[in-house]
Amino acid sequence: MTGHRFDPSKLARLNDPERLVDLDPGLLLRAAGVQEATSVLEVGAGTGLFATAFARRLPGSVVYAADVSPEMVEWMCGHLDAADLEQVTPLLSDALALPLADDAIDLVTMINVHHEFDDARAALREARRVLRPGGVLLIADWRPEPMPKGPPLEHRVAEETIREDVALAGLVDIVSHPGLPYHNLVTAAKG
Repeated sequence: MTGHRFDPSKLARLNDPERLVDLDPGLLLRAAGVQEATSVLEVGAGTGLFATAFARRLPGSVVYAADVSPEMVEWMCGHLDAADLEQVTPLLSDALALPLADDAIDLVTMINVHHEFDDARAALREARRVLRPGGVLLIADWRPEPMPKGPPLEHRVAEETIREDVALAGLVDIVSHPGLPYHNLVTAAKG
């Protein structure tokens, strides 16, 4: 794993509404099978674009938007509107030490971050720790093939590798969801 990290100075890219077309939040929630989740954690939330979209589709839920970058968390705190901040809680957090209790979260999402992890399996074990029994992990990340957008090919991770990482982290019911134009989409559950 290359451990390539997104450059926070390019955070405007993270707010591109086209991202919500390529990775429709409603489609992601349907794939995860958690239309009524009351607690969501987005690991690697960046500017909170997806965390906010999930919150709007899950009224009454608590959504944590965790990112390792202080710049990203500061951006969320200063730019998300008051209504969004009532439901979305920005968290400064490394994926290996999430500041949440065991068995607390219905859905953990990792959107375009699997390829950034230095130790993906450790990050997935930590995600498993915070998932409640029966909770779902959703990973969407760039397919390793030529396309007009996304990180360099050498930074991308094959679907088979993602599935193996998820299995070795102790998650079960691993499902690949085909059909996205640029991404692999994998879900799994905490048994």
